[in-house]
Amino acid sequence: MLAPNAGDGRQWFVLTCEPNRERTAASHLIARDFKPYLPEISVASGVKWGRPAMHGYLARRKIKMEKRPMFRGYIFVQLRRGIDNFQWAQSCPGVRGFLRLEEHYAVVSDRDMQRVVDVEFGVAESPKEQKYVHPFTVGESVRISNGVFSGFNADIVSLDDEERITLLLGMLGRAAKIQISSFDLEKL
Repeated sequence: MLAPNAGDGRQWFVLTCEPNRERTAASHLIARDFKPYLPEISVASGVKWGRPAMHGYLARRKIKMEKRPMFRGYIFVQLRRGIDNFQWAQSCPGVRGFLRLEEHYAVVSDRDMQRVVDVEFGVAESPKEQKYVHPFTVGESVRISNGVFSGFNADIVSLDDEERITLLLGMLGRAAKIQISSFDLEKL
C-alpha cells in the first residue's frame, strides 16, 4: 500500500518508460532512494506446448497467471519539487522521461493514486449497474430531433430496450413503424 504524504510536499509524478522496462526503471529508482510505485495486475496467459501439428500445436495448453504492469509504459514516482533531483530520476535505465501536459509535469493527486491502489488490490467498489429508465411512455406523442426524420412527430408504440424505441410515424398518408434511439427524441 502507498504511504500517505506526511505534509512534506511530496507529489506523485508520472514517468514514461521504455517498452517492457517498467520493473527495471522501478528497481533503479529504488536504488537511487526514490519512491516509485508500479501497479500490477494478474493476467492469465496460455503457454502452448506439445508436438507441432499441421495447424500449430496440438490441443495442449497450460494456463499460468502473470503479473503485468497496470499501465504499460508508465510508472509513478513520489518527488518533492525543488528538493528532489528530477534529472537524477529521469536518467535511470528504462526511463524515457516525465509525462508532461504542455510544459508542466503531470501530477497525480493522492486521491487518484489511492484509487489505483484500490483497483490493484481489488478493494475498489465496482460501479453499480443502473438500469436506464425511459423518460417516455407508450402512446405518448414525441418529436424526432435528430436523424433523417428530424422534425417529424410520431407516437410511441413500444419501449424496446434500454435505448431503442419503436415509433409509429405518419408520412405521405401512411403509417410506418421505425426504431430510433431515445436520445433522438424530445417530448412535445
